[in-house]
Amino acid sequence: MSRLLRPAELPARGCVALNLVDLERRGQELIERARLRAAELLAAARRDAAAVAEDARRSGLEAGKAEGLALGREEGRAAGSVQGLAEARAATATLEQTMAGLVAELAARRETLVKQAERDLLRLAVAVAARIVRRELALDSRAAARATAEAISLAAEKSRVVVRVNGADLEALRAVHDEFTRRFADLQDFKMVGDQTVERGGCRLLTDAGEVDMQVATQLDRLEQLLLGEADIDAGTHPPGGGEVGP
Repeated sequence: MSRLLRPAELPARGCVALNLVDLERRGQELIERARLRAAELLAAARRDAAAVAEDARRSGLEAGKAEGLALGREEGRAAGSVQGLAEARAATATLEQTMAGLVAELAARRETLVKQAERDLLRLAVAVAARIVRRELALDSRAAARATAEAISLAAEKSRVVVRVNGADLEALRAVHDEFTRRFADLQDFKMVGDQTVERGGCRLLTDAGEVDMQVATQLDRLEQLLLGEADIDAGTHPPGGGEVGP
């Protein structure tokens, strides 16, 4: 509490008189200003810290997003590569299986294909031979006579015979009529007939016991069957004798 100073207690001249009340008030003002300033500084520091934290958060998010996108792209490429490799392997495996199947099938059919090729070659050879034979027979006037003689020798019944030949061969055949009657004693009734359905060089012999077909086409068919039968026997797929064809 303040009190009045006595004259003896007054300060000497030239000294400054102090008012405690005023000093106390000023002290309080300084303290208050200091407190407010500290509060302002603290608030500013907090705002700065918050701003720094926000910037850091945003930077982290952006960096994380970029890293995530890069990682996603990388994982996507890796997944695509794995899938593409798997598909390529699957396609290769399928192709390998297909090729293996084809190879196995060809191996299994090899013998059949070889035999078929041989049969085709034989047929081709017979076709070529047929052209040559027909051309030669067209120039050979005695071919029909030879065919007729062979047909008579094969016939079981020779007493009555009708032979049918191409009209172009009829005259040459008539020229050997007497020769046939002398050669075959059983030949009592021997007639010759022109037939344009019979190729030149061949004949059809008709008897009471049946027919002997000595036409060119028939003989070529017999030749082809004989050759194919022999080829089957060589290959072990046909019993012996199965390729023989009687007249």
